[in-house]
Amino acid sequence: DAVAGRAKCRQTLPSPANLLLEIYALSDGRPQTLYPAPIDTLISDIAEAYRQTALRLHELGCNSLQYDDTALGLMCDDNYTKRLLQGGVNLIRLHGELIAVINRSLEGLPDSMEKSIYISGGDNVVPEWEHIDYPDNIMPKALSSLDVDKFFIPFDLGNDYAIQVLRHVPQGKTVVLGLADAH
Repeated sequence: DAVAGRAKCRQTLPSPANLLLEIYALSDGRPQTLYPAPIDTLISDIAEAYRQTALRLHELGCNSLQYDDTALGLMCDDNYTKRLLQGGVNLIRLHGELIAVINRSLEGLPDSMEKSIYISGGDNVVPEWEHIDYPDNIMPKALSSLDVDKFFIPFDLGNDYAIQVLRHVPQGKTVVLGLADAH
């Protein structure tokens, strides 16, 4: 009401994938030790908590929801994924779970609510985006299957190869490129 329709009300939340990946990290790759239920139940419960929060935010006038996600970016870090593999984590399954928890959290949100995601590797980290569709590369899967309207993606301008990952973004979705260093 205060802006008389001249601006969108946006809420930014940490990604539900961040929470899921944190549970994996805290449990040494065995989430059921912290959440004694099947992994699909954990994913559903996280997603539903986020979905209910988003619906309430929409009731309060928020018409733009953005997830700040570092989980997908961390999955592009060879050192991080090596530690997961050494701990016995199935990366391909984990990729599917991270994407599923995001998508499930967005199910049933009003069409009038813009849904976006900022994908990074954490503070001051621009992930090494790979465009090749290898089974252990999450980015082609994430960009092609996340149910968001808009992607915010930082890029290292010195890596011409990385920009090719954008070919996996379906038509009709918006991409905002982070090309300037904030420092």
